[in-house]
Amino acid sequence: MKIQFSLPTDDQFFNRYATLTPTLSKLGILAQIISALTEVGIFYSLIFSRLITISPNYATIISIIGAIIGTAFLEIGLRKFTPYSVKAFIYKRFSGLDLAMTIFILLVTIGLLGLSGSLSFKGSKEMVKIAKPSPKLATTDKEDTTHSKEKTEIKTTFSLDSAIIVDGYVKQIAATNQQYKALIKQQESKINQYQRKEQRAGLSYQTKKEGIKGKIASLEADNATKKSNFEALQATELKTLINNRNSDKTVIESRYLTNINKIESANNKALQQSINTTLFYGNGLAWFTIICLCVFIFSVVIEEIHKKGSGIKQVAIPNQYHFSESVMAEFFNMLNEKVNYKLRTKIKDWATKTPPPPLPTAPPNLYDLAKAKQQRLVFEIEESDSLKYYLSNPLPELEQVKSKNGTCKNMTNGENVIFKEIPIEKELIRKSYNVEKLKEHERNCLHCSTPYIYRHHKQKYCCDNCRINAWQEKTGKKLKLKKKK
Repeated sequence: MKIQFSLPTDDQFFNRYATLTPTLSKLGILAQIISALTEVGIFYSLIFSRLITISPNYATIISIIGAIIGTAFLEIGLRKFTPYSVKAFIYKRFSGLDLAMTIFILLVTIGLLGLSGSLSFKGSKEMVKIAKPSPKLATTDKEDTTHSKEKTEIKTTFSLDSAIIVDGYVKQIAATNQQYKALIKQQESKINQYQRKEQRAGLSYQTKKEGIKGKIASLEADNATKKSNFEALQATELKTLINNRNSDKTVIESRYLTNINKIESANNKALQQSINTTLFYGNGLAWFTIICLCVFIFSVVIEEIHKKGSGIKQVAIPNQYHFSESVMAEFFNMLNEKVNYKLRTKIKDWATKTPPPPLPTAPPNLYDLAKAKQQRLVFEIEESDSLKYYLSNPLPELEQVKSKNGTCKNMTNGENVIFKEIPIEKELIRKSYNVEKLKEHERNCLHCSTPYIYRHHKQKYCCDNCRINAWQEKTGKKLKLKKKK
């Protein structure tokens, strides 16, 4: 079915805004495209977040298809329902069945506008988040490596130094032990000498042996004192070494924490700046989509007001396909008829071999729809004054004109009653047509050479009789017309 628009009746109003409405219409389309892009983003995010856990392999492609379908549903619905909502107020369609249609159309339009605006507003922020570049954050890898290296160096140095200190004092203690062991052994040898003398001479050297034992005890005491002194010195040096190690650790830990805090502070500043930028552009794009939606509504409103003010009306031109069954319905009907034909033919063959019943039943009623008339559009025809003048005062060169029953009558007498007796088939004629304009639609009949006004550019004969006679002369046959019942 074709949709056309009638010509404007108020030319001044039409010309006044003729250049504005096409521009607004393009802006409305552009606004819908911008809104659709933001809606695609939010639809994709919603579908992808649900499918990534269920089907991660097909989540992307399904999300893209779903986003396109959802966006097309919204934008096509707005493009179709918004003009009808505006027309409901302009033409005051608030009575009868128009009221029911208006309520339904307004509800759908408000729902689509609200959903589109909400998704566009949220989708704009999501698109900015997806499209924004990630902030460049400094890493702590270098500081971590340096800190670990310094800790290892301190540990290694402490291990080596402590080992050197312990080894030195162990050697000193061992040397002192050897020294005093030799001295004690020397004194013990003296005691052994006095014991042998006592055995040989039978004398007693108990006093001297006691004195030597006192020296041995004194040597052991000196050895223990020196050993304890060495151990004390060793502990002091190890303690100093530990304090130095702890101090070094504190220094590098403090330096490491300071560097880490600087890096974290710089990263937090970069993240906050990125968040602020995203929020700024996201809110800006979100409100821009709302403005685009308003521009779309305004463009539709102004375009419909311009049509109303100019007297432009929408005219539907249906054809037979619009009222016929669908292709699939006709296909299944064909199958049904073919199956019926085959089966009924077979049944008929069987029926011929079957004896007639004793009492036939009455046949069912049939409904003949051959003369059923379909609904037709009736146009009001306005004939111009120029056509009346032309028919009442024919041109000299115009000899004949086609009559209503298809015969040719003479018009050379110029009587005014010819307009009433021989009506020409009605046409939609602009008021601006004149006699010279009508002369452009004249041509000579190919059969009788009579000038006539043709109805369409392929018409070759002035009437049906001339067309039939021409065909019979050309083919040598006689045309048999079917009689109308």
